[in-house]
Amino acid sequence: MSTAIRPDKIQSPYLTKVEKEAEERGNSQEEIILSDISNSDGWEVLTDEMDRIIDELEGSLAKQMAAGADFADIGKTAVVKEIVKSYILRIKNKVNDAKEAVNK
Repeated sequence: MSTAIRPDKIQSPYLTKVEKEAEERGNSQEEIILSDISNSDGWEVLTDEMDRIIDELEGSLAKQMAAGADFADIGKTAVVKEIVKSYILRIKNKVNDAKEAVNK
């Protein structure tokens, strides 16, 4: 009977590079990985999408207010908008902080 290779035994070349770089620089592996993400074209696309989502949420709230929605609905929308915006900004800040930590 053969046994499958366990996922914790598989080491990708990228993770090997990250481990080595983290050791040499004194950064965490997470910081190295997030810094690499921040330097990719994909991060620019993703941040543009995050900004678009925030703009849409703010526009939705403005439309509700302009349409004369009642205060309860406006309040709910404002709370949801702020929660989503704070989560998006936390992601952006985490990646940007990791980039700064690696580049210092």
